[in-house]
Amino acid sequence: MGKLSVLPMDVALFVAFVAYCLFFKKRELGLIGTFVFAYYLGFIFAKGPFLALGGESSSWMYVYGVTGLGLVGLFLLGFSRKSSVPSEPQNQT
Repeated sequence: MGKLSVLPMDVALFVAFVAYCLFFKKRELGLIGTFVFAYYLGFIFAKGPFLALGGESSSWMYVYGVTGLGLVGLFLLGFSRKSSVPSEPQNQT
């Protein structure tokens, strides 16, 4: 049997987060959180080639880190905002 590449705890946290977003109708937060999770997994799976691409310079790592922190900032901003989707449709008669 193959070796798991993703930790079960990471998957459990991701599923719990998506379930929270779906339950409380926070679509924007769910999209940003999914992107942050994909960004994290992209680094985990491509760490070797990513570091080899930069060679001796660590500037690639700084760029990846800064953009990752920007995504986390957007995630926290989305978490603090209320959903823009109304809970009940407005009848216009």
